[in-house]
Amino acid sequence: MLQTTCECKRSVAAVNTQELLQRYTDTSPAVRVAMLGRTPQLAAVAAAAAPDGGLERQVLGATRARLHDLEDKVRAAACR
Repeated sequence: MLQTTCECKRSVAAVNTQELLQRYTDTSPAVRVAMLGRTPQLAAVAAAAAPDGGLERQVLGATRARLHDLEDKVRAAACR
């Protein structure tokens, strides 16, 4: 039963993380900037949730993609 509970928590964490990753491409620049401000925390949680590093790479990749954003303030936030 404990194994099933852990698998369920990982599944929920993966779904929530995927929803958060979608916010990096939100239509609102303010939301994209806010997500970039939370990247360190999200990357830390992703690293803990998936020790293989796959989820953390997705978070960092989404951040890296914002370096080419059309909005200046989003690009500036991605550089921080």
